[in-house]
Formats: sequence, structure tokens, C-alpha cells
Amino acid sequence: MTQDHIIKAAEQAGFANQYPTAPMLEMFERFYAIAYRAGMERAAEIAEAEQDIAEEKKADQRFKDALKDLHSKKATERNAVDRGDHWMCVSTCNAVLRNAAKAIRAEAHAQNQPKTTHDGSVV
Repeated sequence: MTQDHIIKAAEQAGFANQYPTAPMLEMFERFYAIAYRAGMERAAEIAEAEQDIAEEKKADQRFKDALKDLHSKKATERNAVDRGDHWMCVSTCNAVLRNAAKAIRAEAHAQNQPKTTHDGSVV
């Protein structure tokens, strides 16, 4: 968020009759950074929650069972391939969601660090 965006948001919030001072702008920047990181953390949590770990474990076990059944000739190769495809689909989806959560957190951390903290120390 640029200084112009912060000034516009401050005006929209009712600060229209006064020009925000430098300390006010810094306060708004810190507030925005905190709020942005909190929103991004929530997005990361949602991505993680969409994973289906239980289904991945079941698919993994079904695939292992299919390989055993294939070895003992109780199942066909097609059966093992189908179970392997299902396991790969679930595993890949979960991996994408985990990586999305990591990327969201990294972006929030890297792009929205306030330049100073509330006590004026440089971050």
C-alpha cells in the first residue's frame, strides 16, 4: 500500500478535514501490515484445511494393498494402476495446498513488513 493509498483510506475513514501526519501514516502502514498478514494467515489456514489427509492415507493403503494383491495375483494391473492414480491425485492435491499455504505466508511476510515498529525501531 502506497502513501497515497493510505491517505485515501484515511480520508474515507473520516480524516478528510486533516492531512495525515507522518506519525499517523506510519501508524496506518503498521496497521495495514498487521491486518494484511492476519488475512494472509487466514488464507493459508484455509488452504491447509482443504487438504484431505485421511483420504491420502486411505489411498496410500489401498495402493499398497493393490500392489500386494497384484503380486499374489488376486488383482489385475489395471486395479493397481487405478488405485495408484487415485493416490497420486490426492497426494498431489494435498501437496499443492501445502505449498500454496507456504507461499501465501512467505508473500505476507516478505511484502508487508512495516518499516518501523510501534516503538520506532527499524525492522
